[in-house]
Amino acid sequence: MKRNIILGAVLTVAVGIAAMSPKLVDGLLGDCRKLLVADGKLIAGGYFEKADRRVVNNITQYDGTKWTGLAKGVDGIVRDLCSVGKDVYACGDFSYADKKDDGGVESNQVARWDGTKWNPLEKLNVDQQIHALATDGKNLYAGGRFTKIGGKIDASNIAKWDGKKWSILTKDKFESSVGAGTIIAMACHDGKLFASGGFQTIGDEPCSRIAIFDGKSWSEAGNKGLNGNVRMFASNGKTLYACGEFSETGDGTKLNYIAKWNGTKWEPLGNGVEKDAFGIALDGETVYVATPEIIYKWDGKSFKRGVFLPTAIRQFRANEKDDAGQIMRNEE
Repeated sequence: MKRNIILGAVLTVAVGIAAMSPKLVDGLLGDCRKLLVADGKLIAGGYFEKADRRVVNNITQYDGTKWTGLAKGVDGIVRDLCSVGKDVYACGDFSYADKKDDGGVESNQVARWDGTKWNPLEKLNVDQQIHALATDGKNLYAGGRFTKIGGKIDASNIAKWDGKKWSILTKDKFESSVGAGTIIAMACHDGKLFASGGFQTIGDEPCSRIAIFDGKSWSEAGNKGLNGNVRMFASNGKTLYACGEFSETGDGTKLNYIAKWNGTKWEPLGNGVEKDAFGIALDGETVYVATPEIIYKWDGKSFKRGVFLPTAIRQFRANEKDDAGQIMRNEE
């Protein structure tokens, strides 16, 4: 299997693991989709069999010394990771976690790792796919392309898990010009849930590719939406940033693939970057943005092109054939 670390995924925790050596990344053989730091460990998820020669099955953890498996992993691609307290949630194209010859944990697209073992949320989670996870510190939000959650609850591509059961946020449907609008990226910021994907309306509300849920209803996230999808959000607690394939807002504000949310609308960061942005990471007020070839650094005044991350990270470029990205392009 070809080693293919997606730079967008690496950047999510790149600043926090800058001191790690190239051996850390070399130990993971395959396609890494997402990285997460949880409970002092680096969690990697994607499509790979081994890490440091150990069979880990699509998800693994690094404790600063070695890669180890999370039991026997999961039996399909991990698309996103999220942590609530010490629990790690994984979603993707898998049916079982810790699969064994005599069974395993039936999970259907999403499962919880409690530090010792895998736990199902429900045996019948969704009827299609979960692409993105987010948390407000208490609840877990799942977004993607599905019409039912919990096996029987009608849902339009997004739902909430409160630790015991699934529920929908509203009855409104995410719609695009070609049908249901897939959710690709989500984030919780300032007490609100942000979602982006291939949709133009939510219910009767215009929401071009990006929307905010305030706990009661959905609304468009300022500036008449975006002309392209967000691939990744990042928040430092004060400011929410978004990067992706968008070049401007619906009202014509130029963004060039990177933007920040001022509480009511999206604002540019200088002149932006030159190509679709696959990844974003924050170090205080410093913003790192990755395109397929270049890593940019925003110092508060302008973007600097060049190498600002360790060799172990900068040697990898974004995978332009990432299937989540392909979904976004197909739904334009």
